[in-house]
Amino acid sequence: MTGNCRSVQQLWVLDLRTREARLVLGGVSTAVYAETGHILYARLDGGLFALPFDPGSMEVQGDAISLRMAVKIDRGIVVDLAVSQEGTALMMPAPDTSLSTMEAVWIERDGRARPI
Repeated sequence: MTGNCRSVQQLWVLDLRTREARLVLGGVSTAVYAETGHILYARLDGGLFALPFDPGSMEVQGDAISLRMAVKIDRGIVVDLAVSQEGTALMMPAPDTSLSTMEAVWIERDGRARPI
């Protein structure tokens, strides 16, 4: 996986050395891997989550954390979602999300949101 978005219904990982493939998650619209050790993914309903993941073992390392926002979905694909190498995520909120009620927060690795 890279920081580029891909439209998927199931999220799989593949070990390029051994050719072993593993199903990670179903019901996924778009997913990107962040160097922080998380898979950021959007569900088909637009909910955005961070899933702790170890690429070395190809194993999920805990429960998914809701990022408490909805992202814009167009024909089953998240239109705008990107992650930097440092783990900063940029996304387009869902059209029905009021910017006046949104608050910029920093999401800690343990899932706690801290106002910026």
